[in-house]
Amino acid sequence: MAKTPRSGKKTGKTHRYEEVARALTREIESGKIPVHGLFHSERDIARRYEISPLTVRKIYDILEGQSLIYRLHGKGTFVAPRSRRRRILVVLDLAERFDSRNYDRVDFFLGAMDACATASREHEVVAIKEAAFRAELPDLLLRYPNLAGILFFRNIDLVVEVQGALKALGVPFLFYGSNQHLPRLAEIPARLYDEAKITRLAMEHLTAAGRRRIGVAFIQAGASPLRLQRWREFLLARGLPAEDRWIFQARHFYGSFHQTLREIPAQTFRELDALYCTSDSFAVDAVQHLLAIGIRVPEEVAVVAVNHSPICLQIHPNLTTVSIPLFEDAQACLAKILALGAGKPGALHDESPVALLERQSG
Repeated sequence: MAKTPRSGKKTGKTHRYEEVARALTREIESGKIPVHGLFHSERDIARRYEISPLTVRKIYDILEGQSLIYRLHGKGTFVAPRSRRRRILVVLDLAERFDSRNYDRVDFFLGAMDACATASREHEVVAIKEAAFRAELPDLLLRYPNLAGILFFRNIDLVVEVQGALKALGVPFLFYGSNQHLPRLAEIPARLYDEAKITRLAMEHLTAAGRRRIGVAFIQAGASPLRLQRWREFLLARGLPAEDRWIFQARHFYGSFHQTLREIPAQTFRELDALYCTSDSFAVDAVQHLLAIGIRVPEEVAVVAVNHSPICLQIHPNLTTVSIPLFEDAQACLAKILALGAGKPGALHDESPVALLERQSG
């Protein structure tokens, strides 16, 4: 009687695919098949271990994720050159809403972190979307046996959800983002930027220059609503007007604020002498719109932004911005993760050194 292929069900406490993946890993590491040598076909593995083609494909995905094999279309599967570099996963927030290729702050942060990691030739940074991370979490150490740690980039809900599982696995992890989440980070290592300080630096700069009619551009997402709240509190504490008509709300982070601005009467902007933008992307659209309707920046309306994205220097006038120092923070996050892995955690929470960078726009 023909044998029925076994599925990926558990044998004891171990899944069948885990057993086979470990056996194949040992075979590769033994050197029986040379680097760039032809690896077993999926059919051969299915026959040898009496498992289904679906289980074989899952095993091959794991081996490929560990950089143990690589596939060439039409030629087969081959043993990959071994890399001793340990991986640091960066789990991205906003991945379902934005393409990270267009989200320049994410790209810049990842590039800075990867440059620091690869300089030592001991680590490499791997970006992963939240949905993919959730799917891989049950097999995390099988998929990434050389895992050095995980950075959660601004995705507070996920890190709170999985902290227990990661602690049980002994995997170092770190959250990077706004200190508005501090109440939820009681037991989670983090590097945080101070929201109160961000808005205070922007508003103090504008009022010190004599600006008194200050509008705000924001979006109902992320830290932006908190910055709106801080804007209002700052003005009211100093007896300055915080008019609702001076609050300009974007619909999305990209590609929509210019449309919002065109829907607002030009006279509303002429009432202002400054505009606080809670994101650089809003400030870019605002500067272009103000100039288009004949309002000079900064002579008539000063513009101050937040984040210090590369785009700040790519428009004229260059943007004055409160810098969240992504390059320095990327270096610090990498060092913190490695320290956690070495059993030298230091302070639970570190503060990002935000600072105002004065340029031409205000």
